[in-house]
Amino acid sequence: MAEYLRAAALCYALVDHKVTTPRTELPEARFSAAESYLANIENPIAPTAGGSVANTATIFSKYSEVPTRLYYRVGDDWRGRIFSQATGSDFGPPQIGTNEHTGICILALSDSGEIEDEITIYGAAESVTIPATEQNQIYDIVFSNINTLRQPALRDHVSGLVHNLDRGKGMLAFRLSGAHSALADPNQAREALASIPRVPEICFGNDVEAANLTGETNHHKALMELLPDTRVLILTSRAASIAIRFEGETIALPVAKAKEVVDVTGAGDHFMGVTMGELVRYAYSDWTADLVKQAASKGIEAAAGAIRTTRSRLTTAELKAIGTDS
Repeated sequence: MAEYLRAAALCYALVDHKVTTPRTELPEARFSAAESYLANIENPIAPTAGGSVANTATIFSKYSEVPTRLYYRVGDDWRGRIFSQATGSDFGPPQIGTNEHTGICILALSDSGEIEDEITIYGAAESVTIPATEQNQIYDIVFSNINTLRQPALRDHVSGLVHNLDRGKGMLAFRLSGAHSALADPNQAREALASIPRVPEICFGNDVEAANLTGETNHHKALMELLPDTRVLILTSRAASIAIRFEGETIALPVAKAKEVVDVTGAGDHFMGVTMGELVRYAYSDWTADLVKQAASKGIEAAAGAIRTTRSRLTTAELKAIGTDS
């Protein structure tokens, strides 16, 4: 663990509102329309801290105990307090926009816990920066994803973090979230991927994202074509299997179909966060195919726990139980 001293992530801070009933069309992506819509939801699910990179980085840190700096911005409102309290002070102080709304994501869930529709209103989240006093901070791991890189200002900040990665052992842990089929222009995702300031050492995604980025519907071909210089690429699939490419070789990891699914939205965050947390127990140079497979198995266990709750993040105790499980 001594090899990885500190991690960082610049991310969208969002509060998730998950809706199961009524089955009505989601509102326009405006705060006033969203507030009106949510006010009329019967038996609402309690809102939770969200955002793909934010969730992944906090889950990773709580599981691995690697100190992690989270750069995020919220509004001076009740949602901002929900996000900050859920994240905690260990990740650094939040940036607070006095006259801004905290970003929200409204997710319509099916009876089987799948996402049927969603809208995101970023609000204060899009104005996050890295303070001048921290712009030269050296980190060992940086987390990012396609969605963050689609915003030019945020892309510049991420590039700064990546540029400052500790040379020789620094690691970019990347996720393909933001490349899903709901994008108005899938080319934006491809452009964002091409703008990555460094080849990721490890990347996570799913079969839909990989197909949209490569144009290849064959899962194996997409696995081989995507980010060919990345040492570890892990793709999940709706077919309940995981495909791993490690140093050019492929590994198939079967996954048992979940018997209890309440909400799938946190599964990918937990899978990546815990898999990464398990891998950093070992020096990057010591990683092997078996070790990656073993780490992914822990990630699967975390994802299985996440889909049994509407909370976006498992508790530290729940994550630690996974880490100590034999």
